Amino acid sequence: MIQQCFVVRRRLSPAVMATRGVLVLLDTLIDNTVTDDDRVDALLTLTDRLRTVDVHEKAFIDKVYQLFECCQTYLSGSNVELKLACLQTLGYCVFHEKLVEAVPVKLLHDLMALLLKTITVSTEKNMLTKGLWVLAQQNFPPEVVESKVATVMDALENVACRAEQYAGVQYEVSKILGRLQGQAPGVVAQHVVRWAPTRSAPRCSPSGKTAAESLHRGGGCPSNACPAARDCGCPGGKRA
Repeated sequence: MIQQCFVVRRRLSPAVMATRGVLVLLDTLIDNTVTDDDRVDALLTLTDRLRTVDVHEKAFIDKVYQLFECCQTYLSGSNVELKLACLQTLGYCVFHEKLVEAVPVKLLHDLMALLLKTITVSTEKNMLTKGLWVLAQQNFPPEVVESKVATVMDALENVACRAEQYAGVQYEVSKILGRLQGQAPGVVAQHVVRWAPTRSAPRCSPSGKTAAESLHRGGGCPSNACPAARDCGCPGGKRA
C-alpha cells in the first residue's frame, strides 16, 4: 500500500507578499550596479507599494535605515529626478514614528541638514516645494528637532526673501512652523520675533492650496488622518 503524503503550503497574506516586494525594491536601491533611472523607478514604485504595506512589519523596519542612507546619498548628488523621487518616498517614511525610531539619531541629524540645504539652495519649483513638504511631514525625535530649529528658521527666511514665490510655498512654510511649535515649543518660542511675521502672512491662495493638495496626492500623503491636522491641506487633513 502506497502512503500518500500531502505537503501543506502556507498561504501568504497580501500584506506579507507586499512587504516582500518592498524589500526587493530596497535591495535594488542599495545595489551599486544599477543605473540612476532604475533607482528612480524603484523609489517611485516603493512609494506606491508603501501605501498598501503595513509599515510596522518587522522585516521592513529592520531595513528601513538602509532606505534613509540611500536618500542621504541621493540628496547629496546632482541628479534632479533622483532627488525628487527620493523626497517623495522620504516624505511618506518620515511621517511614521515607528520607521523614524528605527533610524540612528545621527543619520536623522544628517538627513535633516540635507533637507535644509536642499530648500535653501534649490531654485527648482518642485524640488523646493517637495523639500518643504517633507519637513512639514517629519516626526523626528525632539532632540533632533530642537537642535535644528535655528537652522530651520534660517532656511525659511531664505525662502521667504527670494524674489520668486511659487504657489504652495507659503502654505508649506506655515505647516512647518506649526509642526515645530508642536515638537519643540520652548525652543520655537525663543525665535518668536523671527517666525511671527511669516506665520501671520496669508496662509495660502486658492491656487496655492490646490498646488499643495496636488503635491500631497502625488507624494502619497501618508494617512487619512494627516499628522498636521490643523494646517494640512491634504484630503485627510482637518482645517482649524
